[in-house]
Order: sequence, then structure tokens, then C-alpha cells
Amino acid sequence: MSMLPQTPEGGDFSGGGAAGERVIATAGVVELSVLTRTNYHEWSLVMQVSLEALGLWDAVKSGDKVKRHEDRSTLAAILRGVPTELKAMLAVKVTAKEAWKAVKAMRVGEDRVKTASVQRLTKDFENLRWKDGESVDDFAVRVNTLIGGLRELGEGNKDGRVVRKVLRVVPRKWTQVAVSIEMLLDLDTMKMEELVGRLRVVEDADAEDATEEEVARLNLVEERHDARRL
Repeated sequence: MSMLPQTPEGGDFSGGGAAGERVIATAGVVELSVLTRTNYHEWSLVMQVSLEALGLWDAVKSGDKVKRHEDRSTLAAILRGVPTELKAMLAVKVTAKEAWKAVKAMRVGEDRVKTASVQRLTKDFENLRWKDGESVDDFAVRVNTLIGGLRELGEGNKDGRVVRKVLRVVPRKWTQVAVSIEMLLDLDTMKMEELVGRLRVVEDADAEDATEEEVARLNLVEERHDARRL
């Protein structure tokens, strides 16, 4: 499938000159994502990187200061990344910069939605607690879901902060393990995956201890029952 930006008529925009050559040479290694009603923040970031890779981002930054064919190449790429109902309206913009601003203006309401989502996910992260009987894997899924949601909204948390948060809320029986990890290891460079692995080892050891205790308890009950029968 061709990754070339398309003209408003739907053909590949290979254009003449340097800009067209750059599009042909690099379009296979860039991603032209599609704008939806809820992904403007992510779309704008990916599209900027794509336009930079194609050597076309200056058209969005500088507007009428770039050559016409470069501006048209940029607008073609933008049109490739918007839904059908927006193409005609954006195609008549004088410059690619105007088209970019128009897309941003139409999605301004998403900023409010984004802010509310960030606040909600941040609160959920700060209030994160380990549920009774919850496994390490299940807890890790909840943490990663929250962090993934924040990162998608452009509010990423450093791994060190996430690791420290998890260590603060481990079950009480693992408090000493958490203290040891914090004292002996560099939390600023520790990945969440590494911490989950270490906690899983502790969880497995607890399960083995619990099994041994249960076997010992059953043996004691059986011995007492045999003693009564004598």
C-alpha cells in the first residue's frame, strides 16, 4: 500500500522538484495517521514527526515563506491524514499552515476533554491501592493501564516515580522487601517490568510457604484424629 501523500483528487502526490523527491524517498518510513474525534493530541504529534521526516514541517511553521510546491506537498500530507468530511474544506486553504490551524481550532474542545481525563487518571494513580488478594500481575495491569492512558494524553510519568508509588502501596507483609529494594537498588533507572518480576518472586515464595503451612496443618489434624481413635 502506497504511503505517499495524495492530492485532493486522490492520486499520489509525487510532484516535481526536491520536495516531491523527498516525499518519494522517505514516505515508506513515516506514518500518516488518521485524525478522529478523540485523538487530536496524538495525531498532531505523529503528523508533525511525519512532516519533519518528509522535510515539510517548515510549511506549517513558516506558512507563505516556503516554496509553493513544498506547501502543496505539506497540504497533501495533511489531507491524507484527516477524515473525508474535512478534506474539501481544508483543500481550499491558501496555505498548509492555515489548514493546520483550522484542524486545531476544530478540535479545541478536545483539550478540555483531555484536561479532564488527565485529572481523573492522575487522581486514580495517586489513590492507587493494592486490593485484598490481588496478584502482582493483576496489580501491574492496573498500573500500566493508568500510566498508558496518561502517556497517550501526553502526560507521561517517569518509571522511577511509578516504581516508588508501587513500593509505597505493596501489601503490609511485603513492606520489608519494599524497603530493601528502595535501599539497595537505583529506583531512578529501574523499569516497572523489573519491579514486577521481583515482586512476583516474593509472591511465589509466599505461595510456597502457605502451601507448606497448609500441609503441616493437615498433618497435625490427621495426627490428632488418629490419636483419638487409639
